[in-house]
Amino acid sequence: MKHRLLDMLVCPVCQSGLTMHGIEETGVRPDDFPVKPPLCTNQCALSARYPDKTYHCHACMEIDVRTGILMCKADSAHMYPIINSIPRMLSSAMHDHASEFFKLDTATIPQPFRSAMQRALAESSHDNGRFQHILESFSSEWNEVSDGNNAWGRSLQERRQLFFKCMNLEHTDLTNSIVFDAGAGHGEALLSIADTGAEIIGMDLSYSVDIIQRFVQRLPERQRNRIHLVQGNVCEVPFRDQSFDLVHSAGVLHHNPDTFTAFKSVARTVKTLGLIYIEVYSGDHKNRFETWIWKATDIAKILTIHLPHSFLHLLCYVQVPFYKAYHYLFNLLTRSKRYRKRSFKEMELSIFDGLSPKYAWHHTTREVANWFQKLGFNNVRKTFFNHNGIGLVGEYDPHPAITVVDTIKQPQEMINDKKGIPENKWN
Repeated sequence: MKHRLLDMLVCPVCQSGLTMHGIEETGVRPDDFPVKPPLCTNQCALSARYPDKTYHCHACMEIDVRTGILMCKADSAHMYPIINSIPRMLSSAMHDHASEFFKLDTATIPQPFRSAMQRALAESSHDNGRFQHILESFSSEWNEVSDGNNAWGRSLQERRQLFFKCMNLEHTDLTNSIVFDAGAGHGEALLSIADTGAEIIGMDLSYSVDIIQRFVQRLPERQRNRIHLVQGNVCEVPFRDQSFDLVHSAGVLHHNPDTFTAFKSVARTVKTLGLIYIEVYSGDHKNRFETWIWKATDIAKILTIHLPHSFLHLLCYVQVPFYKAYHYLFNLLTRSKRYRKRSFKEMELSIFDGLSPKYAWHHTTREVANWFQKLGFNNVRKTFFNHNGIGLVGEYDPHPAITVVDTIKQPQEMINDKKGIPENKWN
């Protein structure tokens, strides 16, 4: 974890600032990475270490705290470990990673941190309550994807093109911006824009962040130093209000107990005039067979959410030939490309994604557009849809000249992901 991240991170419980003690750190090479200071707006995390200097941005972006402790300034009982350079901002994190700390020499840890850490290890939660099933389900899902596989049938280049299309941006628009990928999954969206000059924060509830970390370490140094990973919950976002220029969340919010609550939690991190894009499940564009499958899946999940993940993966593999045959025949008979060509593994992943998560809410375009309106977003556009989901982007402007209501009554062009056909109404 870079010290830089402390400028944006807060305690997910009480939204207070954090102090950090690094136990294992890399060295400092401040001249290898050009940074225009100051990067931070709330605090300089290295000011105590280098009191004779004004800015420490170069050093900050080079120091990597591989193992450490984050302690809430308001309540020392709120403590979070840094493991594998990733801050773990979850209630169960101290319990989950207790074994790593027992191996360390804690004598070098300052007394306030050491006492709080010992108490936190003794009192930390064993799970994350109603979010524990989500964590375990998606950790199992992403662990099944090998390094050579795409998650959803798209190459990194295709994922990059989709990112800019959905955000309605050009490549150059990301330069020097701060991007938050809320629910990074396998990391494909994050990695696809690593060379844009943006500072990128990727967060996921699952242990997929450790998989993404492997991919990030293979990037050139200048790209790698601008990427931060966090294990956290979109319903309890551990970042300050208005921290990010762009927020992206695709296929994530609907897997929580309440989709709007998750959206509201993520949306508060958007800066004024910043953009947020969310993609959620929708029944707006399903045909009859897809609607039947959707309803049948909801019934099946009464059982499947309780099955061991290893057994459920096996059941999903058994279903793959049926789905592949249906997709092939539908595309052939309708002379369309409604279904993208996917590998056996990618298809299994999609089926598992439907049967394993406890929550999978579907929403209409009108409903999602109203969420944007309630939270002060203007210029709302539907920039993506297919048979499975919809994606909308909006600009945060609490005092717009034209309200979101007006935009919804006369929406801008909405683009079909497959054919580029404009529509003239929300549907």
